[in-house]
Amino acid sequence: MISAATTVYYLTDLNTYLWDEAAGLQLSFERIPLPEFLKEPQAAEFSALLSAARLHPEGACVYTNELGMSYAAALWEGEGRLFAAGPFLTQTPELSKLAAVSKIDQNKRIVLEAFFRGLKLMGHSKIRSLARIVGGIRELPPITLHYSDVRQAQADPGGPKGFSLREVLNQPDPGNADLIELRYKMEKEMMHAVELGDAARLKESMRKSRDLFDFSERYPGRPLRAVKNGLIVLHTILRISAERGKVPPFFLHQLSEKIAIEIERLENLEMHQKLVERMCLEYCSLVRQHTLAGCSSLVRKAAGYLEVHLGQPFDLQGLARYCLVHPAHLSRQFKKETGCTLTDYLNGLRIREAKVLLRLDRSPMEEIASRVGFEDPAYFARVFKKQEGVTPSQYRNSVDDG
Repeated sequence: MISAATTVYYLTDLNTYLWDEAAGLQLSFERIPLPEFLKEPQAAEFSALLSAARLHPEGACVYTNELGMSYAAALWEGEGRLFAAGPFLTQTPELSKLAAVSKIDQNKRIVLEAFFRGLKLMGHSKIRSLARIVGGIRELPPITLHYSDVRQAQADPGGPKGFSLREVLNQPDPGNADLIELRYKMEKEMMHAVELGDAARLKESMRKSRDLFDFSERYPGRPLRAVKNGLIVLHTILRISAERGKVPPFFLHQLSEKIAIEIERLENLEMHQKLVERMCLEYCSLVRQHTLAGCSSLVRKAAGYLEVHLGQPFDLQGLARYCLVHPAHLSRQFKKETGCTLTDYLNGLRIREAKVLLRLDRSPMEEIASRVGFEDPAYFARVFKKQEGVTPSQYRNSVDDG
């Protein structure tokens, strides 16, 4: 029994249990410990699974509970004992919907989300293979194990000579080098398209590089994590490209933050391609609408100064002296080239910084406003709501709730 459980545990990398109808849990090997509040319901689930297994004594059964956690199991030496492996997932759990229906406690939801992130996501073929292992483990005969270690033979001067794996590993792999070169070439094409705000060119580059950013082999059994990591890499490329396209920092930050949240909230593999397309379109649109690439050195110099001094009171005269121009000329030129006034631009920078502080700092609103350059907290609140659609307090509370 212990040998069988150990074998299944190491082969599947899943929690493995032997459960007895009369005596309860007799044996367990756990890769991911079950949260305490799920241990009692698990016994009821094993009982239900045992009833299903009795109907198919020669096969294996898969049971999925209300949370979407699945177990594969088979009878073990009689009708009162169950051999089970799990839990695993057959699809990404939608905890937000489940929480709305069953009113899951907030603390338990946090624990569940962390627990689910460690579970394997398995398709039908893998589940069938798992069932074969669980259902056939009783029939595996004992085996005598012999070791043959080539390293010992290589250490012996009189040992056999000939083929050396180390020699093969030391040789450069031209195929891999070609793949790396192609990947960087496609990255450059994509980045150049974003710098120009050319959505059509970016779409074509994405089509040609579709399989070059596949990270599924790094996360076997976790396709959603692989997809998210691929999106993070693509997002980084798009953001850096837009920055090279001279998009003002506060516009760049707003879109980057929004996309980052959408990536982590992705709960459905079918939504992946739609998010990729939207990311590409939004970054290209951002470059076309807000780039400073075509702006004069005067405007770029003024924008850089405002970003560095966003926490200080706005001084048009001082900014004009720094830029060596007349204040009226600076104001007209900045509005003409960027489409926004110096004050609006500065307020955008300040609100961006305020959002960071609201997420990380529990200081009073008056202090947050002062630190980002707003002397009047009420004016700060009005500007914040105009740009973000919510008050600073509502924004902070939404972050806390999330």
